[in-house]
Amino acid sequence: MKKYEPIEGSNKELKIEVYYDKGGMNYFNSKVEPRGYWLSMRQVNVERQDRGIVIESFGLMSGAKIFLKEVKRYSEKTYEDAVILAEEKMEELRGHVLAKAE
Repeated sequence: MKKYEPIEGSNKELKIEVYYDKGGMNYFNSKVEPRGYWLSMRQVNVERQDRGIVIESFGLMSGAKIFLKEVKRYSEKTYEDAVILAEEKMEELRGHVLAKAE
């Protein structure tokens, strides 16, 4: 799931995405991340062009992510479960991401 929501009083949009990640070592923060589904949000400038091309630009550290569900491999069933879990966590993460921009 990937969607964009306009941010009130700004020309930016909030990119919301649920995705699967294989996990492993994250060399950016020196932590081992679990394999599974994540919810991420970040503020982006979006430019939509002809033929469905979308260009996004964003600043570093302009977003956040939350781990939703640990799994051994990707499947449609577990992805659907993760999207339901994401709906419960969205408001918490939205507040955090929008507070970072102020």
